[in-house]
Amino acid sequence: MIKKFLNFNPMCSLSRIISVFLVSVSIFFLAASVSAAETGPYGRFGTGLSISEDATFYDKSPASTDPPALFGEAAGEDGRRIGARGDFGESVLIEGGIGWQFDWFHSELNLSYRPGFEFSGDANFLNVPLDQQPVDADMTSLTAMVACIADLDRISPMFQWGPVCPFIGVSAGFGYNRIDRMVFRFPSISDDAVTITPDGDWSGFVYGVTGGLEYPVDNRLSVELAYRYCDAGKIETSTGTARIIRSGNTLDLTIAPTEAEISLHEIVLSLVYSF
Repeated sequence: MIKKFLNFNPMCSLSRIISVFLVSVSIFFLAASVSAAETGPYGRFGTGLSISEDATFYDKSPASTDPPALFGEAAGEDGRRIGARGDFGESVLIEGGIGWQFDWFHSELNLSYRPGFEFSGDANFLNVPLDQQPVDADMTSLTAMVACIADLDRISPMFQWGPVCPFIGVSAGFGYNRIDRMVFRFPSISDDAVTITPDGDWSGFVYGVTGGLEYPVDNRLSVELAYRYCDAGKIETSTGTARIIRSGNTLDLTIAPTEAEISLHEIVLSLVYSF
């Protein structure tokens, strides 16, 4: 049963995220409807930039022999464990949320989509020059999280900075990451020397911390600028066929999965409308 759950397809995972989000919305507003009088709903739409920290792909099971691991447990040309080191670069961030303003804090359900990550890095296999092992792949990330955000200007006079309202908060929820095939190139061997590993996906728990400033335009509309750190979980390539091309010769070999952890720094500019 566990194996069946882990080997889901992308559309099922996307449907699961949307379903969890919609059910959570219903529960959230049902709970909010019996809360204190000083409450009110709002909606938020934001866009911004998501920047990845360094990431390293290793085998999920480095000692696996059936199917064989891609990297294994040995040290590479630089003395470190063999893997693929780099980062996912930057992606545009698009997100929307609905929330409820309480007395001194607000709580929100949001969906965030990051479609433009591109892994760029280098491997350190043995017997190949270190600067001749580039690796690349494309990735997308989708998260559905619940956030609880403290409005600092409502907590203490020291944070009442005129019309500007500072806030801090935490969030947690469900993430889905998908990576296309990974391409390992070895130009020192030949121009067409590549190893292409399978695509893959991952879903699981994600969390974040945030802080920022909100500026009210009028009684209903405000502009929000926020920084967020997001632990976006992992990304995994699947068990499957790797294509190995050397000097025009092609070998297809079944290999075990690899994985990397994903951490993001994000700047988000949003419009917030109170209903």
